[in-house]
Parts: sequence; C-alpha cells; structure tokens
Amino acid sequence: MIGRIQSRSAFVRIREEGRHVRSGPLSCTMLLDSSLLEPQVGYALGRSFGSAVRRNRLRRQMREVLRLRPTPLAPGMYVFGASPRANGLAYADVERHMESLIAKGQAQ
Repeated sequence: MIGRIQSRSAFVRIREEGRHVRSGPLSCTMLLDSSLLEPQVGYALGRSFGSAVRRNRLRRQMREVLRLRPTPLAPGMYVFGASPRANGLAYADVERHMESLIAKGQAQ
C-alpha cells in the first residue's frame, strides 16, 4: 500500500532534508524514514511541463509503475517530478526511468 503526501510541511521537509536523484527527464526527491508504516508518494509536475491532460497522463503512468512493482518501496517519502522533455514519453521509458530513480535513491 502506498500513501499520499498531502501536507505542505511534508513537501517542505522532503525538499530540505531529502536526497535528489535524476534519471533522464524524471527526478525524485526522497527521504527514507523507517518510522513510517508505508511509503508516501507525491508528484510535482508544474505548468511548464504542459497541459493538465499531459501532466495527468504522466502522473497516472508513474502511479501505475509504482503499483505494479514486484518489490515495495522502502518506508519513506518520495516526490516524483519531470522536466518538459518527458512529454510524450512511452510507458516503457517511464517505467525504466522510475526503476532507475528508485535504485539510485535506495543504493546510497
């Protein structure tokens, strides 16, 4: 089960204390926290990314990649983002970049 990050204070804490990793046009700022029972995920896709339709499409793809992962995320908070270069990215590429982000973040 993956929870949602809803409070502004959590986003601020992740930005200040978290570790930022990038894979191609996708990025993730994560703060591993073993006191959490489940991972919490947020998405930060600004208007510069594109129209609401494009932002929502990428957000749904990212959510689906996390839902179908064979191994769950480690407890902590994750904020995923994307640069405008991610517009029109195929699902397989989104999946590859997301797995790379998670591996980079949990390896260090």
